Amino acid sequence: MRKSGAFLALATCLLAGAPAMADTVMLRNGDRLKGKIIENDGRRVVFDSQRYGRQVIDSAEIRELVDESVPKVEVEDPVEVPIFREGWRGSASHPGLSTINEIEPRPAAGEEVSLLDHWNHKLVFGFMSQSAQITSSSLRAEYEGRWRGHEDELRLRMDISRASQIEPDGRRIITGDRLSGETRFRHDFDPTYFGDITARYLHDRAQGIDWRVQQFIGLGYRYLETETFRGALIAGPMMRTDRYLDNDYTNSRSKPFFFISEELAWVIDEGIVLRHEFSLQRAVQRERRLTLEGGVEVEFLVRRWLAFSVRAALNWDVDPNAGIDRFQTFVSAGVGIRF
Repeated sequence: MRKSGAFLALATCLLAGAPAMADTVMLRNGDRLKGKIIENDGRRVVFDSQRYGRQVIDSAEIRELVDESVPKVEVEDPVEVPIFREGWRGSASHPGLSTINEIEPRPAAGEEVSLLDHWNHKLVFGFMSQSAQITSSSLRAEYEGRWRGHEDELRLRMDISRASQIEPDGRRIITGDRLSGETRFRHDFDPTYFGDITARYLHDRAQGIDWRVQQFIGLGYRYLETETFRGALIAGPMMRTDRYLDNDYTNSRSKPFFFISEELAWVIDEGIVLRHEFSLQRAVQRERRLTLEGGVEVEFLVRRWLAFSVRAALNWDVDPNAGIDRFQTFVSAGVGIRF
């Protein structure tokens, strides 16, 4: 009896000291919660989080639910799990820079958020080659600030460059400065649909643009979102005002347009991010004004705070009534610092 009692006491101590198995809820915004599933009726999950206490989560917000009470089958040779769940392939071997939420983090569920917190900043310095009516090269500096809340997102961007070209006699002359800026606010109605309000400004004397102001109001639809891929379509009305240095027809005239654009971010491999954004703008009046603009960027994240980027972009602006047919291409490369 003494031996049996000692054995039971030892077993009780070992079980008490063993860590409790924790269930896991992985949300569509990238958050991961540890705790215990209390109730799951198919429409909502009552979850007792280890960090935030009891939470009631809609099933539409949950990407994956791991119940530790379900027995697991052990295999001798581990199988590498693909990052993409819709047929794409990839490897999650870089846990710090392998998902979109790790590169562009959102606050954790239940965390209080203010406009002064959760900002991510990026500075990029490099070179840009610009080709249109003239071909020029320039030094370039870009700033981007991004704030992300639980359902809202604010982005500020500014790009400054000074263009120059080499004359036949070998002299380098300054052809003009280029300044562009953007302010964008987004609000998620649910995991699929969101609203978008964007304002842009452009000044490019080298290409004959004194200034251009654009205001967008759009409705967005996320057609695909995984841990490593995010794609969205945005459409809606916009107002646009142009002032060209060599054309009085469109000077200071605000015109209504309709736009449709596509954005995607894809973590191709550990620390390699592909982004692209294209927009098609069409005047809603009788004029045949049409603009296509956008670009593709590849960013190589050497560290969480250091990155190299290469970008190719275009802008094609056509207005037969004003005699405008401008096609511009941009190629740039730079070093970015995140903080």
